[in-house]
Amino acid sequence: MDQDFIQFADEIVLGESVQRSSCSKCRRPERVCWCSYLPKVPVTINGKIIVLQHPDEEKRNLKTGPMLFHGMASGQCIIYYGKKFPSAKHEGLKEMLEEQYTYVLYPGPQSRSITTVSDIHPKGAPYNLVLIDGTWQQAKSMYFHSTFLHSLPQVDYFMFYIYSYIVSWR
Repeated sequence: MDQDFIQFADEIVLGESVQRSSCSKCRRPERVCWCSYLPKVPVTINGKIIVLQHPDEEKRNLKTGPMLFHGMASGQCIIYYGKKFPSAKHEGLKEMLEEQYTYVLYPGPQSRSITTVSDIHPKGAPYNLVLIDGTWQQAKSMYFHSTFLHSLPQVDYFMFYIYSYIVSWR
C-alpha cells in the first residue's frame, strides 16, 4: 500500500503538468470565461473606440480590453499597446487621432461630461473615443507622456457616477 502511494505521489510530482482548458475567444480558463455575457449582436456605433492599453494591463486576468473588442462590431474597437502614443509601432493611430471629432476620456479642468458631447458633436457625424486602459498611475503617466493626446477634447463621466451613486443610495 505504501508503495502504491509513493508511485502515485511520484506521478503527481514528476508527471506532466495538467493545463487548464481555456476559451479560444477570450483566452481565459473555461470556468471563468465571460464570452456568454457578451452581447448576442455586437454593438455598433458611429465611430471607433480606440483603447490605449498599458503593457501591464494586458497581463491582468480580467482582460477588459479584449472584452470590449469582442463586444463591438468588427473594426469598431482597436487596441494599441504601449506607454507613449502615437509611435511608429502604432500603425494608423496618428491618423485616427487627427480625425475630426476625436475625444479622449480623461478627467481634467477642460473636460466635459461625456453626456454633453452631443451638444457640440454634429448629429450623425462619426467620432472616435480614446480610452486609456491602466491603473490611475499608469493612465496619468501615459497621458502625460503622450503629448499628442493633449490636443484632443477631453470628456469624463464623473457626473454620471455621482448621479448613479445618488440613485442607488436612495
